[in-house]
Amino acid sequence: MAKMTRALAVSGLVVAATWGSGAVHAQRTAGLNTTQTIQISSATKALDLGTDPNSPNPPNWTDINFDDSSWQPATQVPSDVASCASSTNSELATLQSSLYWGANEGDNYLFRQTFTLPKAKSYYGSTLTIGAYYGNSYGVAFYLNASDTNNPTANLSGNNEYQRIAVGQDLHPGVNVIAINTDASNDTTSSNQSCSALNFTMNLVMTDVQTQNNSTQQKQATMATTLPGSNAILTGNSLPFSWNRYNGASYYYLQMWMDNAGSGQRITSRTTTTYTARLTGTSFNLNVNHFAKGTYSWRMAAVGGAGNLLTVWTPDQRITLR
Repeated sequence: MAKMTRALAVSGLVVAATWGSGAVHAQRTAGLNTTQTIQISSATKALDLGTDPNSPNPPNWTDINFDDSSWQPATQVPSDVASCASSTNSELATLQSSLYWGANEGDNYLFRQTFTLPKAKSYYGSTLTIGAYYGNSYGVAFYLNASDTNNPTANLSGNNEYQRIAVGQDLHPGVNVIAINTDASNDTTSSNQSCSALNFTMNLVMTDVQTQNNSTQQKQATMATTLPGSNAILTGNSLPFSWNRYNGASYYYLQMWMDNAGSGQRITSRTTTTYTARLTGTSFNLNVNHFAKGTYSWRMAAVGGAGNLLTVWTPDQRITLR
């Protein structure tokens, strides 16, 4: 992989996949300056390429409109594995509690995470923080809205690498995608293979956010959701969503954000309080084990093949996690 030459222009950001409520509210208020955090999570899609370093990647896998619906969710690295992924880099060590990989530690993986941004005057100040644990002869390439796989946005290579880079120039309104290519199979040291782990966080800065004209939105159709019901209360770890199929939709966006936190709990920067996903089919079960307890709002919209919204967002509905 070619070495990354882009200089760091601004600070801030962490690698992972969570959808921030900033984007949700930004789409409703013109002229707003706001931020959003995207973090790696089980919403990130993973494709297992096995241990053969020559396994071919799917054509156009870094493209925004690539269909990754058959990929599996990324897997949080167990604590016993994370503990062996030690690092002398103090910044990388702080990311150790939120590491992800595929189900098989020694395999090569491709990862993808899509997210939607509102129209804004500028995304200047947005940053991407990336970190990985691995053995020798290992590499990770990050692509942000980059269809040319020979020109990654960032590279990691060697042992226990960490980078923070400016990405404002790579972002655009609508659907964006971060795609990640890993190669762990060349490391034949079993202890290093079992320590394979990845973390990424993106801090997005949006200046003068614009919105669609309300009269245009009112002319669009709506989609129907069936679960969870309005003002539902969940006491378990699996939150079911279901909706009616919308004619012409290629997939559906789900956005969920915290309104009020429950009392008696400690919420840190690694606690999940916002979530966004691109879904297919007509149902989805969200694991909320790592979500903060409290009251959330959520909504959905149907999306066409070009990434265009076919419907307006459904009215905000509330759910309480206990």
